[in-house]
Amino acid sequence: MAAVDRLLAGVREIALVAWVGSLWLAGGVVAPLLFRSLSDRRQAGDIAGALFEAVTWIGFAAAAVVLALQGRRSTPRRLGRIGTGCALAMVALSAVGHFGVRPVLVDLRMRAAGQPVMAGELATRFGRWHAVSGSLYLASVVLGAALVVSPRRPEGA
Repeated sequence: MAAVDRLLAGVREIALVAWVGSLWLAGGVVAPLLFRSLSDRRQAGDIAGALFEAVTWIGFAAAAVVLALQGRRSTPRRLGRIGTGCALAMVALSAVGHFGVRPVLVDLRMRAAGQPVMAGELATRFGRWHAVSGSLYLASVVLGAALVVSPRRPEGA
C-alpha cells in the first residue's frame, strides 16, 4: 500500500471523527450544559443555534472529504455500502435540518423577539419545529454511530 493511500485513509478517518464527534459533543454535552448554566434561555438558545450551525458546516466539509476519498479504489479500508449509505443519509438529514427547518425556527424566534417568553401559537409552532429539528439531529447521531462502527472494505475490494 502506497504511503499516499495510507495518508489519505488517515485524512478520511480524521474527517469522520471530526464530523461524528462534533455531533456528539454539541448535542450531548455543550447544548445541555448551556441550558443548565445560563439563566437566560434565549441566550442559551442563540449560542446553541450558532453551535449547531457550525457543526452542520463541519459535517458538510467532513462529508465531502469522506465521500471523495471513498471513490479511490486504492484507499485502504474503505467504507462499505452501509457506511456510505449512513454518510449520505447524514448529509441529507443535515441539509433538510439546516436549509428547511432552521429557517422556520429562526423566523419564529424573530416573531417572538421582545416577548419575555414565547407564548401561545408561536410557542406551540416553535416546539413542534424544534422537535422535528431534534429528531433529524438524533437520527444523524444514530447514523453517525453506525458509520463509526460500520465494517470497512479491504483495499481494492
